Amino acid sequence: MEQLASVFVTCNDEVNKTNLVSSIDQTTLDGIPVETRATYLLASMRNATVGEDVRQMAAVLLRRVISNEFDDFYNKVCIT
Repeated sequence: MEQLASVFVTCNDEVNKTNLVSSIDQTTLDGIPVETRATYLLASMRNATVGEDVRQMAAVLLRRVISNEFDDFYNKVCIT
Protein backbone atom coordinates (compact mmCIF):
# COMPACT_ATOMS: atom_id res chain seq x y z
CA MET A 1 0.00 0.00 0.00
CA GLU A 2 2.95 2.30 0.64
CA GLN A 3 4.04 1.84 -2.96
CA LEU A 4 0.55 2.77 -4.20
CA ALA A 5 0.68 5.98 -2.17
CA SER A 6 4.12 6.64 -3.62
CA VAL A 7 2.74 6.32 -7.17
CA PHE A 8 -0.07 8.80 -6.41
CA VAL A 9 2.45 11.27 -4.96
CA THR A 10 4.74 10.78 -7.94
CA CYS A 11 1.95 11.45 -10.42
CA ASN A 12 0.98 14.58 -8.52
CA ASP A 13 4.60 15.75 -8.27
CA GLU A 14 5.15 15.14 -11.98
CA VAL A 15 2.23 17.44 -12.74
CA ASN A 16 3.81 20.16 -10.56
CA LYS A 17 7.35 19.16 -11.40
CA THR A 18 10.72 20.72 -11.22
CA ASN A 19 13.74 18.87 -12.55
CA LEU A 20 14.87 17.86 -9.04
CA VAL A 21 11.45 16.55 -8.05
CA SER A 22 11.11 14.74 -11.38
CA SER A 23 14.47 13.02 -10.94
CA ILE A 24 13.66 11.93 -7.38
CA ASP A 25 10.22 10.70 -8.43
CA GLN A 26 11.58 8.71 -11.37
CA THR A 27 14.06 7.02 -9.02
CA THR A 28 11.17 6.19 -6.68
CA LEU A 29 9.13 4.69 -9.52
CA ASP A 30 12.09 2.73 -10.87
CA GLY A 31 12.39 1.07 -7.46
CA ILE A 32 8.93 -0.49 -7.80
CA PRO A 33 8.76 -3.77 -9.77
CA VAL A 34 7.44 -3.19 -13.29
CA GLU A 35 4.30 -5.32 -12.90
CA THR A 36 3.39 -3.57 -9.63
CA ARG A 37 4.14 -0.15 -11.11
CA ALA A 38 1.89 -0.85 -14.10
CA THR A 39 -0.94 -2.03 -11.83
CA TYR A 40 -0.65 1.05 -9.60
CA LEU A 41 -0.51 3.41 -12.56
CA LEU A 42 -3.66 1.80 -13.98
CA ALA A 43 -5.32 2.22 -10.58
CA SER A 44 -4.23 5.87 -10.54
CA MET A 45 -5.77 6.40 -13.97
CA ARG A 46 -9.10 5.01 -12.79
CA ASN A 47 -9.15 6.78 -9.41
CA ALA A 48 -11.97 9.33 -9.56
CA THR A 49 -10.84 10.99 -6.33
CA VAL A 50 -7.71 12.47 -7.89
CA GLY A 51 -7.61 15.28 -10.42
CA GLU A 52 -7.74 14.81 -14.15
CA ASP A 53 -4.16 16.06 -14.43
CA VAL A 54 -2.96 13.30 -12.08
CA ARG A 55 -4.85 10.65 -14.07
CA GLN A 56 -3.33 11.97 -17.30
CA MET A 57 0.16 11.88 -15.78
CA ALA A 58 -0.42 8.29 -14.67
CA ALA A 59 -1.32 7.45 -18.29
CA VAL A 60 1.88 9.11 -19.54
CA LEU A 61 3.98 7.24 -16.98
CA LEU A 62 2.29 3.94 -17.87
CA ARG A 63 3.02 4.58 -21.54
CA ARG A 64 6.68 5.10 -20.61
CA VAL A 65 6.70 1.78 -18.73
CA ILE A 66 5.23 -0.03 -21.71
CA SER A 67 7.50 1.59 -24.29
CA ASN A 68 10.77 1.69 -22.32
CA GLU A 69 10.47 -1.64 -20.51
CA PHE A 70 8.29 -3.58 -22.92
CA ASP A 71 10.04 -6.96 -22.73
CA ASP A 72 10.13 -6.97 -18.93
CA PHE A 73 6.59 -5.61 -18.71
CA TYR A 74 5.11 -8.01 -21.26
CA ASN A 75 6.76 -11.09 -19.80
CA LYS A 76 5.47 -10.33 -16.32
CA VAL A 77 1.89 -9.27 -17.04
CA CYS A 78 0.90 -11.52 -19.95
CA ILE A 79 -0.15 -15.08 -19.31
CA THR A 80 0.50 -17.41 -22.23
